[in-house]
Amino acid sequence: NIGLRINPEVDAQTHPHIATALKDSKFGLSFADLDQCISLINANSKLNFKSISYHLGSQIMNVDPFQGALRKIKPLFQDLKFQFPSLDRFDLGGGLGMDYKNHDMMIDETQWANLQKMYETELSDLKAHFLIEMGRFVVGRSAVLISQVQYIKKTKNSEIVILDAGMNNLIRPSLYQAYHHILPLVQRSTFKKYMIVGPICESTDVFHKDIQTTEICEGDLIAICDAGAYVRSMASNYNLQPIATEYFLD
Repeated sequence: NIGLRINPEVDAQTHPHIATALKDSKFGLSFADLDQCISLINANSKLNFKSISYHLGSQIMNVDPFQGALRKIKPLFQDLKFQFPSLDRFDLGGGLGMDYKNHDMMIDETQWANLQKMYETELSDLKAHFLIEMGRFVVGRSAVLISQVQYIKKTKNSEIVILDAGMNNLIRPSLYQAYHHILPLVQRSTFKKYMIVGPICESTDVFHKDIQTTEICEGDLIAICDAGAYVRSMASNYNLQPIATEYFLD
């Protein structure tokens, strides 16, 4: 049983590092490759062509790219289904992204309702087993990374808060400039601007370059929010740093 992953060549309107369906992507097949693939399948009686899939990438925040991709791949699925009766699975890739800067759950719910409505409309005339991955949204908001302030370095232009958690525990900001809310667990009356960094010997080990928050002191605990997706799963012992212990609350 085999399937083919096709690149719909749709702009996912997301960060280039997490866009996966463009013409020159390392993932998937281009439309130009299909004739050769179909010939190879037809030439081998041991191959059972079962599925078509595509995946646009992560952190897509509106329905339009999903609809654009579906309208390009659906006719292909229908055509191939006519040629191969065994083709019965249509993998629609991932779901919506998560707004790390806005925690309005009503907006989240509306976005998912819009995606559901689009799929129900576009797929109502197609018979297949549909697959979709919810992605980071399932766990993204469910966790925080708690770190302790080890030292505050004062320079001419900045106060640099050095945490005991670094990019080895949360690589997203250094990898593709991802944003996370950062909240001191002790709330003081005065506000200041800080750079929040980790202890790793890399200049990219930065969680926030310029954040304004309540005053932070050495020894304080800091919460880095929305740490439930792509945090522990991407953690390492780089620079001999420990991986944060996980605690699960009922």
